[in-house]
Amino acid sequence: MVKKILPIIAIFVVSWIAWVILGSVTSLRSGNMYSSIKKSVASLWGSEQVQYQPIIKWFTYQQKLDKDGKRYTHTITHNIPLYSSDIDVNLNYEPRKKGLLWYNLYKVAFSGEYVFSTENVNSKKVTVYFTMPSDRTIYDDFRFSVNGEQIDLDISSNVISYEFNINKMEKISFSVAYVSRGSDIWEYGFSQYDSIGKIKNFSLNIGTDFLDYDFPEDTISPTTKTENEGKNLLTWKFENLLSGFNIGVKVPDKLNPGPWVAKVSYFAPVSLLFFFIVIFVISLLGKIDLHPMHFLFLAASFFSFHLLLAYLADHIPLLLAFSISSVVSIFLVVSYLRIVASAKFAFFKAGVAQLIYLVIFTYVHFFEGYSGLMVTIMSVITLFILMQLTAKVDWNKIGKN
Repeated sequence: MVKKILPIIAIFVVSWIAWVILGSVTSLRSGNMYSSIKKSVASLWGSEQVQYQPIIKWFTYQQKLDKDGKRYTHTITHNIPLYSSDIDVNLNYEPRKKGLLWYNLYKVAFSGEYVFSTENVNSKKVTVYFTMPSDRTIYDDFRFSVNGEQIDLDISSNVISYEFNINKMEKISFSVAYVSRGSDIWEYGFSQYDSIGKIKNFSLNIGTDFLDYDFPEDTISPTTKTENEGKNLLTWKFENLLSGFNIGVKVPDKLNPGPWVAKVSYFAPVSLLFFFIVIFVISLLGKIDLHPMHFLFLAASFFSFHLLLAYLADHIPLLLAFSISSVVSIFLVVSYLRIVASAKFAFFKAGVAQLIYLVIFTYVHFFEGYSGLMVTIMSVITLFILMQLTAKVDWNKIGKN
């Protein structure tokens, strides 16, 4: 028996090495592809967006003398806090797939109405500065209005400025709206300079056409959440808040075929180990003489599953690639063992074992966070079944035979 087991162990070790190489190659392909395509995707569609709240300033001027006695004008900048902010954002999830990777893209419709008071302003003019999220994307249907009247701005950069002529003690409202595109994360920031922002009478509604959202690190949780017919409405409302954190939403991470195939390739030796143990024990109990060469072809059939999956996932949906690879691998094993042993052994023992330890074992990796638990449960069940089947086996007798 030892002469039979040692070659099987050697076959298992070689198969393990082959899966490590396949997983590494797949990871390398995915990593290289991601870094090379990410820039082009960002230039074509847009990158992560952070929309900062507008800054409103007024200026006073003083005449001073420099060290050489020359007169110059010194400008003093005064900031005006926003009296209120009422913002509506809609995020539509539009992922795109290139090669082995999905890119998490979205369309964003932004509309913000802001009010500020000129009560303490000792100037006839104030200037509002509104910074667009990025200068590497597009902005469609851009609108800028003051007190309900649309203004046609001459825009030359992503920082928009507009000078108001004001009257004493009046409140001025202005609004900004646009449709744009981005990827992964959309945020609203209160300060562009890593300082604490002051927010008064603030309301932000973010509507999403997806349920599987998340929040970026160091962002504020919404005050209310409403879910209706596959859509979300997230609301942030504050009357008087000081915060150094932004508000943000992370769009869903679509399952990427490349990293997923690499992950299941690294786990594949575990499924092959279970399969080898079960087939070895069943063949001993059924007095079926399987040679190590038979186990070599079985290992190759398992490996063909992951090899085919890795390259099919480039061209077709991952679940379809998984299904085709499963059928091909099971067909190889069952059709081979039907000739080696019998149809009953091939279909009802080896076929069922492969379905459990290859197909189901791999399928549980679709459920992020549960794969370890499922593998543990399968391990315990397998151990129980093998212990029950072999409880009365005379191992000394089998070893001599």
